[in-house]
Amino acid sequence: MAFSHAIGAMKELYLENARDAFALCYLYAGPVRQALPLLRSALEDALYLDKRREKALSGQEGFLWAVQEACNEFYEKDPFGRKKYKKHKKDTGDSVTLPFFLTDSLRAVLKLHGVYRAPLYLVLAREYTPEEAARILDTSPRRVEALIQKALKKLKFSREKAAQALSVLRLEEEDAARIWQRVEEAAAQPDFEKKHRSRRIWRGLDQAVPYLALAIVVLGIAAYLGVGQGWFTGEAYTPTAPQEALESSSGPAATGDLTVYVPEEGGFAEYVVHDTPYRPEDVLRQMVYLGGAPAGVSLLSSSQESLSAVWELSEEASSLAGEEGERTLQAMAATIGGYYGDSLEELSLRCQGEELTVNGKTAQDFLGGQLTVTRTGETDYRE
Repeated sequence: MAFSHAIGAMKELYLENARDAFALCYLYAGPVRQALPLLRSALEDALYLDKRREKALSGQEGFLWAVQEACNEFYEKDPFGRKKYKKHKKDTGDSVTLPFFLTDSLRAVLKLHGVYRAPLYLVLAREYTPEEAARILDTSPRRVEALIQKALKKLKFSREKAAQALSVLRLEEEDAARIWQRVEEAAAQPDFEKKHRSRRIWRGLDQAVPYLALAIVVLGIAAYLGVGQGWFTGEAYTPTAPQEALESSSGPAATGDLTVYVPEEGGFAEYVVHDTPYRPEDVLRQMVYLGGAPAGVSLLSSSQESLSAVWELSEEASSLAGEEGERTLQAMAATIGGYYGDSLEELSLRCQGEELTVNGKTAQDFLGGQLTVTRTGETDYRE
């Protein structure tokens, strides 16, 4: 195997930098059931791919650069972390108990767009210089600092608070060693290179699908215009009789986990609703079922342009009033903000043609704010 000579040196680099390697994977993959497979995949890529192997063996910064490349590929494919795993998936040997808890501050960082997470961790929590972080992230020191400042503004955190939230990320030494043992066992298999090559091919196809879809759309538009304008026949097409427009039917929406916030005494309950269709009407339906929106309210219309979204709610939403109504509006803003993710900076909830206002506050006032989570729960989607 072309990489066999590098296994010893790669192991040494990994064990010296296992904490940072795991932290980067956790920041981009979230749950441990995704972070650990991502870490293994990053290490296997660093062994198998010539460019990454050469860069990784150059030292600490090169090794973490190779891990970050794998994290970027993972995030580009699944930026919302919606990949689903079977509940009773067979144990792969990667299961560990992490020596830290998912705090509210850490959860807030994980809700940021992926581009902000690594700079925050490397510079604030691990005290890399902007120049060192820039070499790991393959960018400029100025951009690293700009990303940190913008992230802190979004979080409304001080540098110290962000550093404290991220400094807990680590992996026990015995767990780190066990992950490497799994990598070595995989690399020793005769079909390792074949499997890895196949995985890279499928990954490339996944990345090419959006471009292929765009090409098909462009060809379809060109064909439509070509027939309509007579590009192919020299005569423009003219229908002989009016034709009724056919209603287009859309396929089933993509599904995944939705976080719904519900006001309760002392704070807010956080529910994860599994298998939720990613449509505004289904999101609002789950909010109403769980108590995170007024009873009986429905969605009349919704629109999203650039970084803003507007939801027109039925008249039941006008029942929100007082402190309880204000906290419900706060929960609604948090749930809808989480649904859209980092692609939302302006939120308008309207009722009867006017902005929904409770105690002088609107959904925009609560968007991006931090909630005190008093308990968590899980449930399945309900029609």
